[in-house]
Amino acid sequence: MIAPAAIGIVARDEFADAQATIGELMGYCDHEDWLRARWGLCIGLAMAGIDARMVVVDLVSFLGWRDRTGKPADERALDAFASLAVRANPSS
Repeated sequence: MIAPAAIGIVARDEFADAQATIGELMGYCDHEDWLRARWGLCIGLAMAGIDARMVVVDLVSFLGWRDRTGKPADERALDAFASLAVRANPSS
């Protein structure tokens, strides 16, 4: 069974801190603007036949994981971290 694609998002109250840490997020004017882009990615993947899920990621946990793994602070790494949650809980 193939695990669903995970699209990591952070909560609204963590977005300002996420912008300060994840440079790519500076291009978005606010959390809603960023969420629209993430939903667009989710819908695009679904249209391509890929099971994609939005996964709320705790920013502090993500940053700790990033520090331990040496991954860059970007959306791709956020998605990789979110995929760990999907694999741990495939039915959620």
